[in-house]
Amino acid sequence: MKNLIKNISTLCFIYIFTLQTSMAHVDSQSPVDETGAIDGVVDRNRAGYGWLNTTSEAEAEAFFNELCPQSGGAPLNPCLGDSSPLTAYYRLAGNNIEAAFTEMAKEKAYEYLALNQSAMGGPIPEIPSCLRDNPNVQKARRGIRQLGGYDDDQLEAHITRTNEQEQRLVQGGANGEDSTKLQKARYSKLMGIKLRAVRASYDNNRLTQAYLLEKQLSYHEDRTCPGTTQNGRLKCMSIRKNRERIRRAFPLIFDGGVMNILPDGFNILENRDNCGLNARQRFEQGVNGFLGAYGAPENVSSLSSSCDSSKLGHSASSTPACATTTEQKRIMCRGERNVNTHVRNEFGYPNLVSYNDRDNDDLPDGLLNQAQDALGMIGDPDEGPEEFEATRLQNGQDAIDAAITDMKTNEKQNNISAVNALCNDRTNLRSLLTRYPHVMRQAVLDMDDSGSRDAVKGLLCSRGLMERYQRNSQSNSCQGITVRPSGTVHVERTAFGFPYRSDSNYDIEPQADGSYVLKSKLNYQFQCDPSLVPNSHGHTTVTQDQLLAFSDTNGNGTIDADEFDYHQMIGNCAHQRSKFTEISARWVQQAQSAVTASAANIKTPKVRFEITQCDATCPANQEPLITVSACYNHASGSHNCATAGSNWQDAGGYSLNTGADVIAHETGHALGLADEYTADYYPAHAIGEYGAVACNSTMGSTNATCHKYYPRHFSEMVRPAQLNCANGGTGPADRQ
Repeated sequence: MKNLIKNISTLCFIYIFTLQTSMAHVDSQSPVDETGAIDGVVDRNRAGYGWLNTTSEAEAEAFFNELCPQSGGAPLNPCLGDSSPLTAYYRLAGNNIEAAFTEMAKEKAYEYLALNQSAMGGPIPEIPSCLRDNPNVQKARRGIRQLGGYDDDQLEAHITRTNEQEQRLVQGGANGEDSTKLQKARYSKLMGIKLRAVRASYDNNRLTQAYLLEKQLSYHEDRTCPGTTQNGRLKCMSIRKNRERIRRAFPLIFDGGVMNILPDGFNILENRDNCGLNARQRFEQGVNGFLGAYGAPENVSSLSSSCDSSKLGHSASSTPACATTTEQKRIMCRGERNVNTHVRNEFGYPNLVSYNDRDNDDLPDGLLNQAQDALGMIGDPDEGPEEFEATRLQNGQDAIDAAITDMKTNEKQNNISAVNALCNDRTNLRSLLTRYPHVMRQAVLDMDDSGSRDAVKGLLCSRGLMERYQRNSQSNSCQGITVRPSGTVHVERTAFGFPYRSDSNYDIEPQADGSYVLKSKLNYQFQCDPSLVPNSHGHTTVTQDQLLAFSDTNGNGTIDADEFDYHQMIGNCAHQRSKFTEISARWVQQAQSAVTASAANIKTPKVRFEITQCDATCPANQEPLITVSACYNHASGSHNCATAGSNWQDAGGYSLNTGADVIAHETGHALGLADEYTADYYPAHAIGEYGAVACNSTMGSTNATCHKYYPRHFSEMVRPAQLNCANGGTGPADRQ
């Protein structure tokens, strides 16, 4: 009963406090466990191969979000230096850039498939005939075979060691023989980073998390897409983009990845077991059985043995065929009903997977995490589960593990077939992009020179292939964009980071010199906070001790001059409004300063900002509307003065003590930028810079000392002016 009550209360918490407003600066556990950072070497990663970049996942995405020339063409006479990885291919292909990149794409596809084989403990594929004389493929095969012999700790040590070697050589000048050593160290480090990330995609726990997240995204895609309204279309793009990213990152359990692309491949949907279900379906039923076992009573006769008839996402069967007893059926159906309850709720995923403990009951919020904790305590006489529950939990986990093992067996065979298919007559650049879009991404990210990247962009644009990567990019949509007769581009729309959203409202004025002026009015609306009015109906009176705790942020027992004095707020709306007037004016200055400081160091695009506060000419409800109170308040009207000292806020409600770092972040939202931090409630958006490599971006940081915008941020802001949105025009994302 405790667990049932706990999950219901968590569900209510999410509805009350999050709604659909973007949250700010709440960096926490990812919805699917990340591949952790190695300090000073490599950033954390959420999506594996195709997103591995020395700066950030967000930076990795920026290249493929760039617009092609509106003519549709681009120059195909690349300027490649001798060090460019494309140069050798280009010369061998008779200066044909398409043939050169197609050859490189095949090479990277082999690398990816070989890394997958190694990650699963399978044999490294033989090099197919059309790549047999390719020295890079030979080197990749040798390197993967060597690294495949390392366990996870040894692999991480190898990455650290080769990074140290690289740094020494760089500091020493790296000429002559040392230059060769430098290239070798860099290559070996990068291959180690790739293998480490691919291994993470086959981790049993991550696979379970990814399955649950994709199930939720699949359900809400069916409900949302195709959207008929402006917001519906933009929301659909967010869901589809997140869903595809998860499916590409975990190909073992989703039929949109490497599996099922070959008619002669080993298809995971084949019925190859003794209970009428294939391995993928048995995996799903194992998850249901594991989650159904947690917290179930010893006597389950009162539980239904009929599973949820409304199948959500990728559902196996309405009958748990692998269950051998009525008890097992009841347990599986209980688990399925629990999963589907949270899947139906747009904000329900943290009730399934989350390490956080928001309700402070010493249990993680996620049902999966609770069950795993109980499994780990089997045998503990004080904290462990009862014997009947322990047996059920272990059976559920065993079923998950067995199904994953069988899926890996199928996948190893399928990968071998996929490698051989690289040389068939039907394999060209378009087919490779269709089958392995994430591999093509990684091929570009591995090019560290601008000449090669520009050449590939020109090729993809000229062949109409770039839009494959932009089909669910909200920033490349004309939804909510108006081009006025003066040429000013007005942006007024909602940006979705499913299940949350934030509103943007600003003007872009293109200048004759190619620069831009961005104008935005911030609409702060004051609301007297009833939680600071003594004996106010429906609100608990805030005590003097609480107010002191809120005000005394440095903990010295007194309210210093630079601290926020909440005592003066009690029952005094006039004083609250006076503070609002003072502080909101400061916020506008801070917003202007934040973007201007970064603009001074960004050459392309060149942007000048004019950020002001709404005056009497603004409609009171003009978006983005930010309601401001002494304590945190949400657009729903709920107030929480317990957050007063913690500077809590979201895009729709500020506390009066909101700081400059938060203002910079929220200003980014008002100018169309998305969040770049991890949290259990954000499915799969790209994360920004982290402390392991560089300072965080303004849109991803929890560290106020590292706030800054990057060129990619300014490019996103001015993107609407670069789209052909006038007179009913469309952007790449609208044409899919």
